[in-house]
Amino acid sequence: MINLPQPLPLPGLEVTWGEAPKSVRLEERDAQAQRTTLADDPDALGETVFLSTATPRAFTTMA
Repeated sequence: MINLPQPLPLPGLEVTWGEAPKSVRLEERDAQAQRTTLADDPDALGETVFLSTATPRAFTTMA
């Protein structure tokens, strides 16, 4: 888990895996631990995946 010192507005993430995943999903979790899918790639190809949202979101923790 990565805790950020202040909210960081991000439009998405670039993730490099050691091995190509079959699918990937970027989720947001609220204070009640309810998850919302922000972006997903059901047919991820390769070791690097780009997940983006329509508008930047302010993140404080990444897991």
